[in-house]
Amino acid sequence: QAAASISQIKMTENRSAVLGLFMLMGAMIDEQLIAYYDQHLQLNALPVQSESGLRTRRNELVKMGLLRDSGKRKKNLTGRDCIVWEVTK
Repeated sequence: QAAASISQIKMTENRSAVLGLFMLMGAMIDEQLIAYYDQHLQLNALPVQSESGLRTRRNELVKMGLLRDSGKRKKNLTGRDCIVWEVTK
């Protein structure tokens, strides 16, 4: 039942913008996603999204099978190990 509900998630403009950034920039942690998104927001007329919204869209893309845990970890600015997310092949 859970798998069926995940497959019903539509590719919205916000999800598409996040996926497109991963395709452009490559694998990254959420902190990088937020920084790169903010940089590209002005240049590419991306939809405005909050930091928590970007994490939510990334999580939805993981559930849709479009992004995955790369198995790598990278430290964020506070020194915490974070999952490096990547586009599925």
